[in-house]
Amino acid sequence: MTNEEIFRKLAEFETKGITVCLATIVKTAGSTPREA
Repeated sequence: MTNEEIFRKLAEFETKGITVCLATIVKTAGSTPREA
């Protein structure tokens, strides 16, 4: 999913009155999944 798709979906939820939360991971440490 692209950034544009994410923000369009957030705007859609806002229009419908649906409460959402967007979390951004800025740093990881230890054992974390790697990109494929």
